[in-house]
Amino acid sequence: MQSKYEIRHSGGSVFVGAYMSESLGFSSRQIKKLFKDKRVCINGKPAYRDEKVKDGDILEVDLPGGGRKDIVPEDIKLDIIYEDEYLLAVNKPSYMLVHPTPRHPAGTLLNGAANYLPERARKHRCDF
Repeated sequence: MQSKYEIRHSGGSVFVGAYMSESLGFSSRQIKKLFKDKRVCINGKPAYRDEKVKDGDILEVDLPGGGRKDIVPEDIKLDIIYEDEYLLAVNKPSYMLVHPTPRHPAGTLLNGAANYLPERARKHRCDF
């Protein structure tokens, strides 16, 4: 999935990796993999992590698609705070894991979201 972002940074130029982390919320692991796989462009040209971007530049990120296929939907009661066509905000209990792990493949927020939003839960990020 191709995503385009217009850089909005008034403080001069900034390293693209730092911008992706601080302004767009990408994790350092995601950023490293995206650059390694050559999935980041600045103004239509392949980018490197140590390259700088400035206000008005266009950042293109080609996110790997498909999503996880191993999430088993479960009927878990979700405390929904807000919902629209793009966002689901949930008050997660402190004991509940967000993502399934090999030791805990069930009972997670993502398992409940996969049941509540069968089409969208496997395609998009689950952040907290």
